[in-house]
Amino acid sequence: MNIHHKHHISVDNAIQRAEEICLNQNLKFTKLRKNILKLIWESKSPLKAYEILETLKINFPSSKPITIYRTLDFLLANRLIHKLETQNSFMPCSHPQSTSHHCYFIICLECHKVEEGCKDDLLKAIFTNLSERNFFPQKVVLEIQGICGDCQR
Repeated sequence: MNIHHKHHISVDNAIQRAEEICLNQNLKFTKLRKNILKLIWESKSPLKAYEILETLKINFPSSKPITIYRTLDFLLANRLIHKLETQNSFMPCSHPQSTSHHCYFIICLECHKVEEGCKDDLLKAIFTNLSERNFFPQKVVLEIQGICGDCQR
């Protein structure tokens, strides 16, 4: 599957920003965390945990699935990556320091391109509607599947 996602910053800048975020929050940005984040940023497509594991075993032969999942949990908790729930895969977050970290993802069913979108007024409307219904979301996942403009041509 050839899934594409756009990056608006370089891999080196993303890693440097992640190091700064961890330093400012007194978190350890270990070599393994850095390597996994770098793999995700360098990938042309969202990665599944076992794809990450197979690649990491080249430099970290003793890597185990639990280690990968713990590292992914750390990166998710610190807003350095996103998880695409419908694909069970991970992609980089280009705005980890944003105060509003609710995004949506558009996924083309033809070419499998994935793009991240952050539209505050759209998300505000959703949260306002939920609040009016006295509903308090624990997790918000917006993944919209359809056909992109390139594939419609």
